[in-house]
Amino acid sequence: LSLDDTTMDVVQTVNFMVMRSYGDKWEGSKVRVDAYIYKSGMEGKEEDEMTRAPTKSMEIVGYHEKETSETYNYKIDFGEEGKAVGGDTLRVRVELVGGSTFKFMGMAICDH
Repeated sequence: LSLDDTTMDVVQTVNFMVMRSYGDKWEGSKVRVDAYIYKSGMEGKEEDEMTRAPTKSMEIVGYHEKETSETYNYKIDFGEEGKAVGGDTLRVRVELVGGSTFKFMGMAICDH
């Protein structure tokens, strides 16, 4: 996901709603989420993403032992100092690092 030259006044958090489930299909399910903020005027975004450390990252597990599916919320908070402002670019990269199935139920980009 890429929000280039965002017109939002502020992006401080990215929230993910994720389903956790059970059984063979979900066993070992895990994603890595890397988020990058490029300040307005920053060059080399494409090349930089391969070598630059993400602004924030997290791993999210999609499996649990409960015999039900449940939705959980996860948040990346860039903080006051790291937040994106109008004209900046926000990029979020998601990679499946475990299992074969993962389900995002939603995502919210917020100013707080």
